[in-house]
Amino acid sequence: ATAGVKDNSQVVGIPSTNLMYYSSGNALYAYSVLSKGNFPTTPDFTCPEGEEIVAMVLNADESELIVATNSTASQQGSVYAFNLHDKKLSWSYKNVTGKVVSLMFRK
Repeated sequence: ATAGVKDNSQVVGIPSTNLMYYSSGNALYAYSVLSKGNFPTTPDFTCPEGEEIVAMVLNADESELIVATNSTASQQGSVYAFNLHDKKLSWSYKNVTGKVVSLMFRK
């Protein structure tokens, strides 16, 4: 609980790097499974305020974390892609759909 993991947190694991990305509200954290329970206190990435992360998926080569959010006010869905190598936003589509219920990556 102190790490911000909640019942509605989204989780994606990357076995090749021993990292697990998890969400809390609009923030994304990277947790090393080798850290023996030392959860991060600052997020690696954040989506805009007023949005909640509802789904996450990795692209085919595990270089980008693709995240879907819903606006807490309007339930409009947005999609963001974060580059896991340079820790920057790669691309985004704001208010691209109605309420997001799931996300899938297709090559």
